[in-house]
Amino acid sequence: MSSSLAALDPVMLGDVPVQGPPKIIEDSASQWPRMLELPEDVMDRLERYLDYEIDLIWQEKEVVVQDWIQWNKDYWAKPASKVKNFPFRRSANIVIPMTAIAVEAIFARLLTTLFSIKPFFSIRPRLKEWIEAAPDVESWLQSEVEDFNSLDMDGFARESLLELIKLGTGVGKSGYERDLGKVNVDMPDGGSIPKWVEKKNGATLDYVPLANFLMRFHEKDPQTAAIVGEDHNDVTWVTLKKFALGGRMRPEAIEEIKSWWAQDNNVESPSQKVDDARRANENAEPNWKETFNFTELWLLFDVDGDGVDEEIVVDFHKPSRTILSIRYNWYDDLHRPYRIGVYIPVEGRWMGIGVGKQNEQFQALITTIHRQRLDAGTLANMGQLALKKSSGYGPDEPIWPGKMWFVDNPSTDIREFSLSNTQHFAQLSNEDSARSYADKRTGANESILGFPTQRTPPTASSDAMKLIEGNKKFDMILKNVRRWYGLLGHDALANYQQFGSRGRSWLVRGEGGIWIEKLLTMPQADIRRGAVVELTVTDSITNKEVEQTKWLQLFGVLSAHYDKALERAGQVAGLLGDPQVFLLFAQMALRSSNAAMRRLFEAFGEPDIDAFLLDLEGAQDAQPGTTSITPPGSAQGGERAIGPAGGVEPAQADGTPGGGVVEGSGVSIERF
Repeated sequence: MSSSLAALDPVMLGDVPVQGPPKIIEDSASQWPRMLELPEDVMDRLERYLDYEIDLIWQEKEVVVQDWIQWNKDYWAKPASKVKNFPFRRSANIVIPMTAIAVEAIFARLLTTLFSIKPFFSIRPRLKEWIEAAPDVESWLQSEVEDFNSLDMDGFARESLLELIKLGTGVGKSGYERDLGKVNVDMPDGGSIPKWVEKKNGATLDYVPLANFLMRFHEKDPQTAAIVGEDHNDVTWVTLKKFALGGRMRPEAIEEIKSWWAQDNNVESPSQKVDDARRANENAEPNWKETFNFTELWLLFDVDGDGVDEEIVVDFHKPSRTILSIRYNWYDDLHRPYRIGVYIPVEGRWMGIGVGKQNEQFQALITTIHRQRLDAGTLANMGQLALKKSSGYGPDEPIWPGKMWFVDNPSTDIREFSLSNTQHFAQLSNEDSARSYADKRTGANESILGFPTQRTPPTASSDAMKLIEGNKKFDMILKNVRRWYGLLGHDALANYQQFGSRGRSWLVRGEGGIWIEKLLTMPQADIRRGAVVELTVTDSITNKEVEQTKWLQLFGVLSAHYDKALERAGQVAGLLGDPQVFLLFAQMALRSSNAAMRRLFEAFGEPDIDAFLLDLEGAQDAQPGTTSITPPGSAQGGERAIGPAGGVEPAQADGTPGGGVVEGSGVSIERF
């Protein structure tokens, strides 16, 4: 054994046994469900079945694992070798990162769109009694979403979305975790007593790497699959002991597998192959790899021999064929904790298509063309000299401006030639064409990426149409992500209902906490079916860039319309000799303009909108003095007095202010 900390651990050395949960913690309300004690023949049958199924799933994934490795390699855009010496020494070796360009742009848009508005989860009441309670429940869920020590939705989204975009499929898991810690507290008499601390006890939200996820290809949903689970790789000895201390695994089972620590496994799982390739791309290969691997499985299996399969959960150490823990599925509705999201769906399959697949051939094509163009340019800039063998000059002949060359016949003994020509610039159009195809496939065009166009600038309406068309694909992807995260939100809520949360933070929220407590004590099936409330991921509906562009254009159209309307109103007021007509139109135009400006400021996210708008109510309440008005477009430039209350009191045909008919105009004006 090495001299690492694990090798010197008293438990590893056999001086003390692996410790299970302490008695004081075992009595707590929230803890792992009880273990199953099965007959030896049933355990043997289960171990053989699990070993066989895992082998089948691993073999099935061999081909697709090579795709995942290649797509991750494309993302890192790492050349096959540091120096490329073909077709000549130190030729172009750059890899154009088309996959990374698209992935990172789409990832940034998805992440900012999902977290641009609060709350992250929306609660839609189905019963009127819960309408007032919805904001309190949303507020509590938002605090859990933002809490780094709880759901930490932002951290989960960063990992899960990146893999979803790259590989086309993402797997999330909302489960249960219990983490215990111990310290010794000093006493006045000089002794000490142990103090146990529950660092975490409740719902979790974890990203499951796609390479670690286990489900047969012919299945469609983790909830209905015969067997589903995940490989847990690189588990340290300290973590294994914590699993026993928290109650997840049997201490005696961990004793059985500790001899497998630091042993090489002849069979490498697909997840280990993907992880090894990724670390090679990152130049982050570990020097220390003395860890354990085990598999968590949720499956149907007849444990009592009555001919009916039960839903069970197993932690299985495949190298030694040891069952570390076995329990019945502890959820009231027997759901499994895994949820799958896809980037672009594929009919009849649970895995989707991502940017890695979309850009696979385009990145290779564009890289090849770009390298050819650089190599041709390099050769074109390297002038060559052909000399007569007997000229006396050799390959190491120095060259400098103004050097004299002594040859018998300059026209035949020395000639200049080039290994390339200027036609290599034609490759630029081929590269642009390939980029155009890649942009169309991924939907990440210049307008969406925010790059300035290299051609004649298009009109604003053209850019807006590109954004709208490009966002159709983005909106579809956003809808897929919202559905995926919504299912995980339901699962997290089910975990809170069943296991609670350390500290039960909602109880300190006053009356709002009472509603949260009522929700979490309801039957789990009612919540999952949406009988009381429906939980969804909040959506911003429209992309901000499209919304801003649309309202900028619309406001310009409205401004021109209002200007024309006021001009016509001034002409009518001049014909009628009544400025009240112009004031009426002006007031309507100002109200409409205020409404349009409000929508424009909302699109840009301005918080203090009212500070920029005209205060029409204040203007009406003002008490200006007598003023004269000449409406624009007035034919006669007539003047009318404005009364002390701001009302216009023109003299009419009947000699009284107010309503009447203007003679010769055929127009009746009603005052109100």
